[in-house]
Amino acid sequence: MAHRIVYRKYGEPSVLGLEEFEPKEVGPTDVAIDVAFSGINFGDCIARRGFYSSAPPPPGCVGFEVSGTVQRVGTRVRGLKRGDRVLAVTRFGGYASVLVVDAAYVTKLPRGMSLEHAAALPAVYLTAWHSLYEIARARKGESVLIHAVAGGVGLAALQLAKDLGLVTYGTASSDVKLDLAREHGLDHGINYATRAWKAEVLAETRGRGVDIVLDSLGGEGFKKGYQSLARGGRIITIGAATCKDSSTRAKRLCSEVCINRSHSFRTTAQSRAFKFSTGGTTRLTLPEGWGRSCASTKRESRDPSSTARIRFATQPPRMRSSSRAGRRASSCCTRRRYCVCLNRTLSHTSFAL
Repeated sequence: MAHRIVYRKYGEPSVLGLEEFEPKEVGPTDVAIDVAFSGINFGDCIARRGFYSSAPPPPGCVGFEVSGTVQRVGTRVRGLKRGDRVLAVTRFGGYASVLVVDAAYVTKLPRGMSLEHAAALPAVYLTAWHSLYEIARARKGESVLIHAVAGGVGLAALQLAKDLGLVTYGTASSDVKLDLAREHGLDHGINYATRAWKAEVLAETRGRGVDIVLDSLGGEGFKKGYQSLARGGRIITIGAATCKDSSTRAKRLCSEVCINRSHSFRTTAQSRAFKFSTGGTTRLTLPEGWGRSCASTKRESRDPSSTARIRFATQPPRMRSSSRAGRRASSCCTRRRYCVCLNRTLSHTSFAL
């Protein structure tokens, strides 16, 4: 029998407990992993507290990323064998001693990477990579504002931003956290507990604003982030950390993004897999077709390959035809600010505001 950590009711960490369970059968394309480490993310915490609408209900087991050794492989799996050191991503269920997952979500570890480090890699670095490279299309010389810059996604985004040659601005709640971020290359740090970060950003940029905002705050922070954008800038939201109300509306806002006005939007299909390219330093290589997009005129995306969901706080203007919406979304980036919403499965929706 295997073991897993579950929450039997919503609440603080004290609701977590250990139970025995029978892992599912290994299918032809599956891999069974003897888990050594499980990554812990903010999404796990809000799921445990009942704010993650797609998380399993109590008794539920969360966890998006694990590392360990291959225990067994399915008959159609190639390139993996028993004993291989691997990391894997999963849609919940990672807090377990044994994980059975499709081989498409499993990759061998490069030499020199520990199992401990590997378990903390996928969620934060895939989110940061997808945000900066695939959605924002960041280019050398641009500027980026990263909220919670000393957190997991924050540090990952900071490292990638420096690799891209971006000018980096970051916010954190203490000088100690900012010092940590500076060790990773942060150019301009702002302690939001003692200073008004929007005013600081505009002052540092001489009123221009930044090209990209990576927003994990939501609420009022999202509004200020949008106001901090330069002309043609992009704001990408990856969370709603300031959503503290326990009401039904607050829970919904943790998993759905509310935009007050919009003219058009498009969605992209979520990634199915990722792989490593090894050579010198370790980098994540995303699969072909990652950036495919489609135009839509409906208020809520019905594309089965995407899980993006949209709800408007107020009635939006009448949507245009698909072709015109697509042209508008792609052509007005030089004169409008953009709001891009990255949801928990790495799908995204972008709005021309």
